[in-house]
This record gives sequence, structure tokens and C-alpha cells, in this order.
Amino acid sequence: MSKPSNAQPSTQEPLGLDIPPLTAATKGWYGIGQAAEGIKDHAFTAYLLFYYTQTLGLSGTLGGLALIIALVFDAVTDPLTGVLSDRLDSKWGRRHPFMYAAAAPMAITFYLVFAPPAELSDAALFGWLTVFTILTRASMTLYHVPHMSLGAELTTNYDERTQIVQLRSLGGALGIALCTGVASLYYFQPTPDFQNGQLNPAVYPPFAFVFGILICITIFASAWGTQNRVPYLPKPDGSASERNAFAGIFHDIGELLQLASFRALFFGTTFIFIALGFAAALSLYAATYFWKITMAQMLLGSLSSGMGGLLGFIFWPIVATRVDKKPTFVTGFTIFIIFAAVPYLLKVAGLYPAESSPSYLPVYYANQFLWTFGIVATAITGGSMMADVTDEDECRSHRRREGVFFGASSFSAKCASGLGIMLAGLVVDYVGLVKDMAPGDVTIRMQSDLGLVVGLALFVLVSIGTGFFSRYRITRKTHAGFREILDARAAASGPSTSS
Repeated sequence: MSKPSNAQPSTQEPLGLDIPPLTAATKGWYGIGQAAEGIKDHAFTAYLLFYYTQTLGLSGTLGGLALIIALVFDAVTDPLTGVLSDRLDSKWGRRHPFMYAAAAPMAITFYLVFAPPAELSDAALFGWLTVFTILTRASMTLYHVPHMSLGAELTTNYDERTQIVQLRSLGGALGIALCTGVASLYYFQPTPDFQNGQLNPAVYPPFAFVFGILICITIFASAWGTQNRVPYLPKPDGSASERNAFAGIFHDIGELLQLASFRALFFGTTFIFIALGFAAALSLYAATYFWKITMAQMLLGSLSSGMGGLLGFIFWPIVATRVDKKPTFVTGFTIFIIFAAVPYLLKVAGLYPAESSPSYLPVYYANQFLWTFGIVATAITGGSMMADVTDEDECRSHRRREGVFFGASSFSAKCASGLGIMLAGLVVDYVGLVKDMAPGDVTIRMQSDLGLVVGLALFVLVSIGTGFFSRYRITRKTHAGFREILDARAAASGPSTSS
């Protein structure tokens, strides 16, 4: 266990018996807030690059470059939002003002990124994508970092944190499922002009308009539904205000990187996020040109994936309670890599059922079910483990700074996802997929190249992430030791008004 430092004492007020327990309604409102990010992330990773390359004609390299440029701004906005929300002192709490402020800008910029003016040149189209991707990501940062930080503050209980992340992950999955289902059943349906409905550029702006409104409503509802917990949450750390926010970013992140468990979780999940961003960005390409399935079959695949996710949300929290979080995390991404990457390689090698075989689609649906089932374990335990690291940090620093932790985590996730999308854009150009290309126009060589690159890249990325993550050290027992120190410290400080 880390030895506490002689830093300034935390202004978090101690635990006490007068704090009401979290209600199911508060947990539910918190969890449903992740639907907004689920919608945005799925739309960006699954549809945005495809829309700009296959329907608007922008090259995959330029499309990927636009998305990676936005990450330069994320490098500042994510940790800065975390630091500012750690310091904010208002009657609405530290996190909620940022969440409310994000709702309308998020909806507007999300719509605009999918609604560029007609007949733009390649340079202008690249510029539009770059600018509104930056603005959309910045708007989401205002919500995402405080929302994640709030989840770590709602409880200090080791297992209840897993339950809160479970509900947050379920909210995100519901957003993804709704986005996928509506897009497949309504917007991407075939028309006389577009046999492959996902190639119809006219459907993307109305799709973004509807889901932009839903994002706005969801963000506001989550903030309002958790507002009642503000009196019981940690207060700003007064010692942090002695340095300006930008200096605070580098100071705080430097201290976080001294924690071995933070480094393991941060870098390990970064490579897993790269793999997920890469896979998601190529999912529509892969379904259309590699697996060669119809939109109706894609929808059934999404349904299979959703069922796997639903089972995972029920199953993995039970496992984490019984065997601890780290082994649950490792088991989950092992299942993910087996059923997400290996099928591509088997098909390229001729060891997968033939496309004409009766077992072809059932095996495809089973893979979708199983890899989603596995990845849910990492989603649930990863956020919960990061919340546990904040307790280890407080033992050392005497400060509560969830915003810094989740600002860094948010940047890691978005950076990795953006890098995955950029790599996907390079793959699109490497394989030779061009605007309006029908599945029948893809050669066997192009199909094999696509499958080989996707399968190998996923395998390598997750393997690297596993190497980093193996160094994570917090267990149920070590966390209990952190809580003993913090609870004793809090009890010695006086009466409680917060949790």
C-alpha cells in the first residue's frame, strides 16, 4: 500500500450515518446518461467515416486525418475539463454545471457534422469534417468527463461501484442499440436508387437531427436526475487553486503516472480502445464488403450482438463480485479477441464456412454474440477499477480529483478511438474501396486483404494492451486497506455532510 504524502489535506468531508443511500432511481438516471455517448460514439465510429468516404467521396486517408486532428484538441480539453470540474464550487455541485452546458451544443454540432453543404470540394469537405468533429468532441467532453467523475463519487463501496458502471455501460449499450436499430430498420433501407441503403447520402442528415435531439434530452435528464446527490458529494480541493488550471493539468497527471495501477489501466485500455475504434470504424465496410451480408442480416447481427451484451451486463458483475475485477477484465477481452479477430483470419484461410453454406450466417451471428458478451466485462470492470485508483491516489495526495483521472481516461479513449478510425481510413485506401462501390465489385484479393488486416490488427493491439494491463495491482483486499485509511482520516476531521 502506498504511503500517504504530506500534501495539503482534502476538503472532502467525511463519511457519516446521515447520508441517505443511493436510490435505484438516482442510479438509473445516472446510467441512462451514457446513452448520449453511446449514440455519438456509435454514429462516429460506425457511420461517419463510411459516410464521408463511400457516399461523399472523400478519401479514407483524408477522412482519417480529419478525425485524428480533432484529437489534438482533445489532448487539452479532456484533462482541462477534468481539472476545472474538480475545482468548481457552485450550488449545483462540481460536475452538474458542465453536464447541463453540454446538452444543446452537443446536439447542434452532432447534426452539423453529418450535414455538410452539397457540392463541397474535397478540401472544403475535409475542413467541414475536421471543424465539426472537433466541436462535437469538445461538446461531449463537457459532459463525458464530469459524468464519469460523478460515477466515481456517488459511492465508495467496492462492489457498488461495479454496479454503477454496469448501469452506465447498459445505458451506453441502449444508445448503441437504438442508433443501430433505427438506422438499419428505417434510414438505411434500400431504395430504387440505392440498393445498399447505407450508400444513400440523403438519409444521414435527418438521422443526425433525430439523434441529436435525443442526445440533448438524455444528457439533461441524467444531470437533473442526479442533482439530488450534490449535497453528499466531495467539495473542491482548495489547495489545487493555488496553481492555474493549465499548470494543474501537468502537475496532476504527472502525479497520477506515478501510480503503477493507473499506468497499467491507462495504457492497457488505450490499446484496447484503439482496437475497438478500429473494429467499429470498419464494421460497416466489413459487413458490406468482407462478410457480404444484406442490411437485414446486419440487423440480425446487431440483434445477436445486443443479446450478447445484455447477457454480459447480467453475468459479469456477478463474476467480478466473486472472483474480483482484474480476472474478470482479462477473461472478457480474451473472449473478445477470440471471437472478434480470429473469424476474419479463418475466413481468409478458407477454414470458415463458405458464404453459400447454411451454417455461414449462424456462425457469424454467434461470433457477434460472443465478442460483445466478452467486451462488456472490460466496460464494466474498467470504469470501476479507475474509481478504485482514485482512492489509492487520495491516500497518497490527500486530495479527491476524479476529474483529472477521468479527463485522462477520456482522452485515452477518444485518442485511441480516433487513432483506430485513422488506421481504418488507411485500410480503406489500401484495400481500394472507393465511392459507391457495390459488394459485387470487390475482388477476392480485396476481400482477403480487408479480412487479413482487420484480424491481425485486432490481435496485435489487444495483445499489447494485455501486456500493460497485467501490471494492475488493486484487489478487493488492497482497496479495503485504502478505505480504512480514508475513513479513519475522514472520521477524525469532524461531522459529515457528504459521501
